Amino acid sequence: CNPVVENLKTRPADLHLLVVPGADGETSLYEDEGDTQNYTTGGYTTTLIRQQRTDHELLLTIEPRQGQFDGMLAERSYQVQLLAEEMPQSVRINDLVVDSWSYDADQRMLTVTIPSTPCDETVTLSVQRATTGIQNVENRKMQQEHYYDLQGRRLSSQSGLQNTVGIVRRTWIS
Repeated sequence: CNPVVENLKTRPADLHLLVVPGADGETSLYEDEGDTQNYTTGGYTTTLIRQQRTDHELLLTIEPRQGQFDGMLAERSYQVQLLAEEMPQSVRINDLVVDSWSYDADQRMLTVTIPSTPCDETVTLSVQRATTGIQNVENRKMQQEHYYDLQGRRLSSQSGLQNTVGIVRRTWIS
């Protein structure tokens, strides 16, 4: 999804990042002059990109670039595509709420445009999600269980839900 490379000396000023869901992780972007052997003597840069996820927030951090080489870009913009996302409550870039994003509900993809930023500065993208209140209950004990019909009327037992659609509300303790 990044621009076509026309020659080895041209570096994209707008980088496209595709972020897949999963556990916390990181990757490193490597860049060099592209047409010399100067990388063997330290003529290259790396940029650490890290994602951290909780049930209510995704935090993507683009660390300051490390290293240097002739012709490296001073600044860069990013188009970040986040897969399998819900509609966000808010999107922040470097702690400022922004509206430079779009959401595709059919594909469940959030696209955020990060404006041109110096490559030697940290960039943080924070996506706030609505919290579901659903947590891992693997090591917990159920405290209460209540049954409701779709009009919200509490039923006396689970048998009231047979052959119909209803709601079960469970409360868990550690």
